[in-house]
Amino acid sequence: MVDSAPPRDADRLRLELGKRVDRIVREIAEAYRDILAASSVDTKMADAASNLRIETEAANLTRGCEELLRLISELKLMVVTSDNDGCENETEIYTSKVDYHSAVVDHSLAVLDSKVLHALAKLERLKPNSLPTEENFITSQ
Repeated sequence: MVDSAPPRDADRLRLELGKRVDRIVREIAEAYRDILAASSVDTKMADAASNLRIETEAANLTRGCEELLRLISELKLMVVTSDNDGCENETEIYTSKVDYHSAVVDHSLAVLDSKVLHALAKLERLKPNSLPTEENFITSQ
C-alpha cells in the first residue's frame, strides 16, 4: 500500500529550494548565452547596441550569482541553526511506524502459530490407523 500522505514541511522546503536553485542557474546560463550572442556582432552600427546589451546581460549574470550566493548563505545558516528537535521528532515518528509494523507482524505470526498448533493437535488426536500410509495411498488409486 502506498502512503499518500501530504508532503511534510521538510520535503516542501527541499522542493522549494531545488526550484529556486534551478531558476537561478537557468537565469545565469541565459544571461551568459545572451552575452555571447551580443558579442558576436560584426557591424559598427550594431556595436553600440551590442555593448549595451552585453552590459545589461552582465548585470543580470552578476545579479544571478549574487542571488545564488545569498541562497548558499541561507542554507549554511539553516544547517548551523538546524532544528535538532525536529530531527528527533522525525526519528520518533519513524521508530513508532517500525514498532507498529513489527507488532502487526508479531500478531500475524502468533495467529499462524496458533493455527499450526491447532492443526497438529487435531492430527495427533486421529487414530494412527486412520492416517494415510504409502500402501493405503497406492492401493486407493
